[in-house]
Amino acid sequence: SLMVDSGASDTVVNPKLVQSAPIQPSAGSSAGLEYEVANGDSIPNLGEKHLSVVPHGGNTCRSLRVQCADVHRGLLSVAQCVDSGKTVVFDANGSYIYDSSTGEVTPVVREGNIFNLRLWAKPGGEHREDFRGQGR
Repeated sequence: SLMVDSGASDTVVNPKLVQSAPIQPSAGSSAGLEYEVANGDSIPNLGEKHLSVVPHGGNTCRSLRVQCADVHRGLLSVAQCVDSGKTVVFDANGSYIYDSSTGEVTPVVREGNIFNLRLWAKPGGEHREDFRGQGR
């Protein structure tokens, strides 16, 4: 799962996630981009992966481009979701990501004080459309 984070500038995962997907150079890794983590340290962008994922409870495979860095938990950038035309809703009665172009609603699960998007990565495979409007 990815923690849905309104403070994340990029969607970032640990490079060990989905080891079958190779890490490729990204604009960020090529430029020496670093991310500031919660304790104030900086960690380098190591490149990106292009994943095929299925949101929990869904049946449509989508592409998801993620940046790789030595993070403990994967982060889904709310800003990137919104910039790609999605609406992200945090609500006591149910949180979700709404895609106005398809009408699809993807649930976001609250676990304590953390909101998570549960995804299943598929090794290879075709996908219908991009999850955040990026990738391909």
